[in-house]
Amino acid sequence: MKQVNKEFSSPGFTQIFYVIVFSLLFSFTANSQSQKNNSFSLIHLNEENSVVENNTISIADDKYGYLWIVGSSDFMRYDGRNFKKIKYPANPSDGYALYKNYIGDIYLFNRSKNIFYLLNVETGSAKEMPLMKRKNNCYFSSSNFVINLEDYLHVFNSLSVDTFKSSLLKGIGETISDFFYADSSSVYLVADSGIVFIEKDKVKKIKIPGISWKKKFMVDGILFLKDSNEVFDAYSKGNILYKQKKMQPGRNNTDQKKIFHSGTLLHLNNASFIQSDNRLYKMVVGLDFIPVCFLLNTDQEIKNPVRIGFHEIYKFYYITTYINGIYMLFPKQFKTIYNKNDPSENSFFAQLELDDSSLYTPTRRIEKNGEILQVSLVDSAMGWGLYHDKEGNIWGSTRSCIFKFNYKTQKLNKYLIHQAAICFESEGDTLWFATRDRIGYILQDMVHFVYDFKNKSPNINHIKRIKNNIYISSDLGFYKFNISNRSLIPISELAEKTVYNACLLPDSSMFIAVSNDRPYYYYKEKVYPLPLDKEGKLSISYYGIYDKKGFIWIPSSKGLFQVKKSDIDNFVTGKNKHLYYFYYDKKNGFNSNEFNGGACNPGGLIKYNGEFSLSSLNGMVWFKPESIVPSLPKASIRIDHIKVDSLLLDALSEIKIQSGFNHLLFEISVPYFDHPNNLIVEYSLEGLDNEWYPVASDGKILFTSLSAGAYFLKVRKINGFGIDNYSYINCKFIVLP
Repeated sequence: MKQVNKEFSSPGFTQIFYVIVFSLLFSFTANSQSQKNNSFSLIHLNEENSVVENNTISIADDKYGYLWIVGSSDFMRYDGRNFKKIKYPANPSDGYALYKNYIGDIYLFNRSKNIFYLLNVETGSAKEMPLMKRKNNCYFSSSNFVINLEDYLHVFNSLSVDTFKSSLLKGIGETISDFFYADSSSVYLVADSGIVFIEKDKVKKIKIPGISWKKKFMVDGILFLKDSNEVFDAYSKGNILYKQKKMQPGRNNTDQKKIFHSGTLLHLNNASFIQSDNRLYKMVVGLDFIPVCFLLNTDQEIKNPVRIGFHEIYKFYYITTYINGIYMLFPKQFKTIYNKNDPSENSFFAQLELDDSSLYTPTRRIEKNGEILQVSLVDSAMGWGLYHDKEGNIWGSTRSCIFKFNYKTQKLNKYLIHQAAICFESEGDTLWFATRDRIGYILQDMVHFVYDFKNKSPNINHIKRIKNNIYISSDLGFYKFNISNRSLIPISELAEKTVYNACLLPDSSMFIAVSNDRPYYYYKEKVYPLPLDKEGKLSISYYGIYDKKGFIWIPSSKGLFQVKKSDIDNFVTGKNKHLYYFYYDKKNGFNSNEFNGGACNPGGLIKYNGEFSLSSLNGMVWFKPESIVPSLPKASIRIDHIKVDSLLLDALSEIKIQSGFNHLLFEISVPYFDHPNNLIVEYSLEGLDNEWYPVASDGKILFTSLSAGAYFLKVRKINGFGIDNYSYINCKFIVLP
């Protein structure tokens, strides 16, 4: 037998490893509210916000990435944006369910007539399976369906279809109540008087007379059977691990007992979940091999679940319900630190990190464990600019002076400048600073001004020193100031633009964040405009932060972007025509899509432990960039339909179209379940103009008139970062004279 879902395969560890690792996992997760690995954003589809019926019987993902959904009256395919209705093979009122086997085949079961169909996921058609329509000895359970047919058991659970000889049940009962994969090569059949363990060609029967099991579930290769008194039997590799073991006080509290007693079990391959009080828990093996469950944090309740699945390509859970539609659970990869008790205190601006790994803002201290403390560094301190020098001093500003505060000695120095300092930059013993209209430095406790914009007042946002030059970002443009001769050179390409920040990169190029325009790139003494993202959310970018893998992270007023520096280099030198940005929003773990930047310096920083810390309007966002996995659009492009007026054409045959048609329609689909900003699909029609145009979100490409001739439709999808990283699908057709 092949493993359906590798993420949930049994690791085959030793028993000691189970005890240590899973008990630690449970302890750690239960006490940390900011952990991202058990936090999920929940997308809820139902009759109020989509065409999904509230009564969704079953759901399955196919090898291409589509979700197939069976409701009480409709059968649909979902690609993450659009629903396509599919015709049932017989009367829709018969009632249907979906089952998926271990090689990815999807079966459609007619529940009224006990007929199985093999679903063609490319066309949506269903072929009747004649050997599977006998009505004798059919058994249902919470996790699977079993049919006893001519001395063979065909077992269908949420992810598998397998066949076993009926003689396996002799001596342990006539009825199968459950079926579980232990790992990729072994299964358990649970009958009314015992269990059968099958591992490749080896079969082992275990009689269990006289006990009615209230719960049966699999956790990482261990089969658990629980009675009504919270007593467990456990089996590993077909051997008895223990019998009649009770949940121990202190290790499994009252809440755990309540969850196990009243919760609804959901099975997914060799993993198990339980829903209780509208919350979802995943089971793990705890101390002494007693199963425990920890909460999967979701931002909404999960009500009335029936079945759970896992999307193999895009790595998210999906859950069907009888009365609440579909839930999709996407893992949050970022963690947001915020004050739950006082939401008004969650807007963060400038920040810095101290030697003990705590973060300081002008009014708050954030411990490395995420605890937020109210701390005022200096009375009336502004939230714009902060700096931490090598001697341990914190530099900041009030409305009229610069202060230097040593948090260890509590010594405070003030330097009167009659304005607030916006940003700082150091070189040796010299601390450079900028107010809204002046550039200066502090050396040996003396303040010196080197340039005054006077009446122009550009509202300086940021300064960056590179050798003998200071680059100035302001509301009126971008400037290069020469320290030696005190000359100021405006960068003409950015004149009159609101420039927020210049991020210095390893090769001395700079990513330039601009408001109400587009980002720019300073490369070999030239300025290049960069394209916006698909939806134009990068029109207000605040700054960039460069990571060790060569990516620039860009906080904006509408979310966070990731772009590869080498892709920018190739774009500005003409080696690549597209620049791919990956977009993250609240679904990924933020409380707000609006980050803080502009005159907040630094609005983001790299902590000593390698984490990035980004200020936002609702919390501080922390993440390690190397651990973030963007959900790139991996699935293939498909042409679902070609229609000329009302006539449906066969895309596999030679297409010839009579002239004089009114509409030529191509329906394109690509399964993708993350933000649509990350999916870029374009088309070009050779024989017309050879230009590339975006495919609409509904996937439709429409031509209303074409002259006689041969045409070649090309559709391409950007797969992610890199040069010419495209997937294509093509279609030739002829319009007859």
